[in-house]
Amino acid sequence: MKILAFSDIHFPSVLFKKNKESEKKYFLKENNELKNLTTFIKSSKIELVLLAGDVMGDLGKDVFFGAFSWLVEYLEENEVTTYYIQGNHDIDESYLKLSKSTDNNNYVKDISGKLINYNGLKILGLSFFDTENKTKLKKIISQKNKIDILLCHCQNGRRPFLFEFDTKYIITGHFDRQFYYIENKVFISFQGSESYSIIEFKKKSNNINLYENKTNDKFFDSNPNIWKAVLKNENIVWKSDSNIPISVFKNKKTTSGSDLQTIWKQHFEVVKYFNSFGYSKAFESCIPLLLKIKSDFKATSNISDELKIKCKENRFNIHIPVSTQTDFLGQECHKKLNSKS
Repeated sequence: MKILAFSDIHFPSVLFKKNKESEKKYFLKENNELKNLTTFIKSSKIELVLLAGDVMGDLGKDVFFGAFSWLVEYLEENEVTTYYIQGNHDIDESYLKLSKSTDNNNYVKDISGKLINYNGLKILGLSFFDTENKTKLKKIISQKNKIDILLCHCQNGRRPFLFEFDTKYIITGHFDRQFYYIENKVFISFQGSESYSIIEFKKKSNNINLYENKTNDKFFDSNPNIWKAVLKNENIVWKSDSNIPISVFKNKKTTSGSDLQTIWKQHFEVVKYFNSFGYSKAFESCIPLLLKIKSDFKATSNISDELKIKCKENRFNIHIPVSTQTDFLGQECHKKLNSKS
């Protein structure tokens, strides 16, 4: 089974006219991005589409609601099985009304807060508001459902909790573009439609391709096969030029303050660089430590000196913010972790 996953499309209308029927006609029949998406789904033999939240935006319901509702209609009419969840931008009343109406759809549904079964594949959908509320999130984790895919929209500070789910894949939107294999789990995060993944789902092995579009200003590229990384079983292979070297930014000529677009592009490259290297290494090395510390503390109400030394060696307190540590481990556990005795 092939699965296409992406998020944070903030899908807007293509025109801003009062005549909504005219806009809808153009959107459904002339929109190349929709055609690219449908063509890609068919040519790649995609069976399931997963959208990890922020399908709308906050520029006003007339801009975003019309476009997303037509996207739902388009996917439904083309019989593309699609599951999506609510992101932090998906808060308009129109969105909630549309999501409720998808209960009657055959192919496109909002699965926020739902555990569904698709051809034997168990998928748990968690909205931004499910993961933002720590008490609610811990309650869901305590249910100990065995699932195949966790589809969510999760802020950075809550992400360690996601690894407590009994799942094979963690797919989240909201922040950063990352790809890991940690604790026998595949973790994928998206920051926008410029990156997406194709998962070849098999019960006994992992085979995932992470792609990037040619341009950052399109919802979907007509030639999207620019792979960034490949996960085969337990090994991730990165494309050699997938990360932007810091010299790319340093060698650029400084622009005037009025050239906001150029400055933003430079800023994006720096953020992408540090996210790709600094944050990646921290997250990948510290998540297993966090899980081990929590497990050790639950079992013995103490933390071994060996774990404390390991944390120090990994510069644990620098890589993972204190607020995130305290939130995930609990105040008492965090206090003992940092005690001298």
